[in-house]
Amino acid sequence: MLHFVPLAAFALVALSGEAAEVRFLVRPDSGIEAGCALGHAALPCAGMNPARVSARVAAANGAPAPAGVFWSAPGELLKVGFDLVPGEREYWITISDRIAPSSNWVARSGLLLETRQSRSGAPVESLADFRKRWDAAAGADGRGFVASIFHGANPHGRSERFLSLYSGFFRAAAPGEYEFATLSSDASFLLVNGRPVADWPGLHPPRDGRHGEHSGRVRLDAGMHCIEYAHAQCAGASCAVAAWKQPGEAAFQVMPPGAFAPAAEFKPAMYEPLSDDAPRACFTWQAKAHTRVDSIAVVLVLVSVLGPDPGAAPCRWIFGDGVKAVGRAVEHIFPKAGMRAVRLEVEGRGAIEQDILVAPNWAQANDWPEDLFRRQVRDFTGRDWRSAPVADAIAAAQWADRVGAPELAARAGESLIARASEVPPDDCQVFVTLGRRFWGHDLGRYDMAERSFRIALEKGAAPARRQAALQLAAFLIHLRALPDDARAALDAVEWQGADSETQRARTALLADAALMDGDAEAARRGYAEADREPRGNRRAALARLALLDAANNCLARGELDEAARLVRKVEADNPLEKLRPESGLILLDVFLGRREYQAALARSRLLEPVVSSERQRAQRLGKTVLALRALGRTAEAGAALKTLLADYPYSEAAAEAVRLQETSP
Repeated sequence: MLHFVPLAAFALVALSGEAAEVRFLVRPDSGIEAGCALGHAALPCAGMNPARVSARVAAANGAPAPAGVFWSAPGELLKVGFDLVPGEREYWITISDRIAPSSNWVARSGLLLETRQSRSGAPVESLADFRKRWDAAAGADGRGFVASIFHGANPHGRSERFLSLYSGFFRAAAPGEYEFATLSSDASFLLVNGRPVADWPGLHPPRDGRHGEHSGRVRLDAGMHCIEYAHAQCAGASCAVAAWKQPGEAAFQVMPPGAFAPAAEFKPAMYEPLSDDAPRACFTWQAKAHTRVDSIAVVLVLVSVLGPDPGAAPCRWIFGDGVKAVGRAVEHIFPKAGMRAVRLEVEGRGAIEQDILVAPNWAQANDWPEDLFRRQVRDFTGRDWRSAPVADAIAAAQWADRVGAPELAARAGESLIARASEVPPDDCQVFVTLGRRFWGHDLGRYDMAERSFRIALEKGAAPARRQAALQLAAFLIHLRALPDDARAALDAVEWQGADSETQRARTALLADAALMDGDAEAARRGYAEADREPRGNRRAALARLALLDAANNCLARGELDEAARLVRKVEADNPLEKLRPESGLILLDVFLGRREYQAALARSRLLEPVVSSERQRAQRLGKTVLALRALGRTAEAGAALKTLLADYPYSEAAAEAVRLQETSP
């Protein structure tokens, strides 16, 4: 047998002293299948310590039902299993942190799944290897009843690298020889009545097991039998399926839910405090849906009042992120997952405050429901982040930046800048993120961008300060055209210990500052040091030319953002390209098209030492005139135009500048 903790192991020892005691009336969520002998329910702990809670169960007619707690964890609902009393559909579940169960309880029905995060991604080559991996895991993600052994994700936690163990019962309809097969991504092992029957160890996709290639036979009597299925997902998409071939059948079929001994899910319908110190009000909760990008999850949670009666007493909610709501059942979007406080106030019944674990709905197939995303953006954009906990404002800003919601990022960012003293140094990376977002052409709030970078530079931990220095220096060069200020920002940080990519970025920025000062030779030395590719690589040179050609094509089609992205890639990989005018002239057109006139002027200044042909010099001057006019700097625009007409009177740039001057109001 595998080292699975049976339900019977959850009996607790009685403790002395007074304690809160409450009970819940539960009813089946749907019909109870014929032959079902087990029920289970998920209940709030009503403010009690979940590690010290146990339960007893009785049918509505008073008949006791053997029971046990099979899952308890901080911030999560308590899961209770119990034997059904024939003919009874309603049960009272009493919970307390001082109850001593009269006897241990063993489940005789259902299929239980527990998952754990694996500490290793190495292949599992045997059942013994799985047992070791299972015992070494850092606690369980969760445990609950499932309908069948047929899953494509971890229903209790992250699916990247995890272990699953199914344990339960199935019914053999007739005596005879049964054949069982496993279909899985990576290692799986199937046991019947404690005996290994089928296995498929190692790392592999599921496709090579679609026809029962990994199977085994066992002779069974008619009736109930124990099944265990162990699965180790080491990488990639998950798949865990148990199939069988019953006597007389020609092909394997997935074991259907009807093959397993059923377990009925019950839902709480009423709450009743039994002791004086028990809360008068109680609520339950459920993660309804989420959006998740990278490691950031924004979760929609449903909270619902439970009893003590279904009356219409006003119910007020205060959530840990500062939002308030009214109603017996309320949906709330938490910007930050984790343990969150929820307070319920019921008029005439008092109040209860409880920490709940806000986590993604792991069973959700799609991490990005568009309707929910739009709802989240509307909700967050309407909030006053100045009164929210700083951690929630940080989470909202980071999420908004990651999903491309600039107005929301700005709204949350403004509150964080106003409350910068409250942001811990380790969280100041958010100001670097906000600075980039404020700098972006979709917002163009340059003063806020500079303030964000300077806050991170002043308050952040070492990694954030280095990133802030790099971003601020880039901002001061490529927008403000202030190379000396950029050098001062870089000098404000200790660079010893920084990684090679960070050091490379610093070197390239110092070369930018030198180029803006007109020292092309110093810039060349710096760019050469920061270059990712050795000179003379013909293949790399052709790739750069292809990217610049693609950028020009994007420019012609009006795809300005894509043109800018391609040029940025060329210059990031090969900083020496900045000494050639082609990439800079493309960016000048991008900036003018996006109305980033300050950036256009800064780039024009960087181009001045490197443009060589008369045509390129005329182009630079003509675009400079346009940017100066757009900024209202008419005297400077006139002087640039005069130079253009004097030095390059017959150029296309001069003709276009004159035409625009004659047609402008």
